[in-house]
Amino acid sequence: MASCARFILAGTLMFLAQETVSAQKTQKKLDLKDKVVNIDGFKSEAPKDWIRQKPSNLLRSYQFALPRAEGDKEDAEMGILPGISGSDEANIARWTRMFRPPEGKTYKDIATVQKMKVAGGKVLVTVLDVSGTYLKKNRPLDPDFKARPMPGYRMFAIIFETPDDVTLIRVIGPAKTMAHHQKNLMAWLKAFK
Repeated sequence: MASCARFILAGTLMFLAQETVSAQKTQKKLDLKDKVVNIDGFKSEAPKDWIRQKPSNLLRSYQFALPRAEGDKEDAEMGILPGISGSDEANIARWTRMFRPPEGKTYKDIATVQKMKVAGGKVLVTVLDVSGTYLKKNRPLDPDFKARPMPGYRMFAIIFETPDDVTLIRVIGPAKTMAHHQKNLMAWLKAFK
């Protein structure tokens, strides 16, 4: 019985190792100059000033840096994560709690939600716009991981719902940088075909 369990464990570990190597090889072949984002067959070219990057983890299909506005110390970061689960309401509540409202304000004061159809009405896009003190965690889902407060931040958490899947597009950065890129971000979303 113990040898059977070891055999299954060894087989599982070999499979996971092969999958990781395969995913890493795929990532190495990325053309970082190609700015066309393809989500379930719907495509839109990212603005020229966005910098495509190798995804920082295997959950992301795309990653971009949105250059900082004058006076800001950091670029904004966009990560595109396919296959999200859970209701829109639960996800929006969870993402909103990644921020702390200023004193005297509530979460309702710092967050707005907008819905629109793109790609000829085939894709539903829900945009959460939230700002305040971002509680940054290197491992967002780990409840034991201590958050680093980053005041003056803003996030657009976008639920991109195609007929086949649901993808999260999350853009986080200093508020001034986010305001600078907001118009291009919305134009990019509306350009999906």
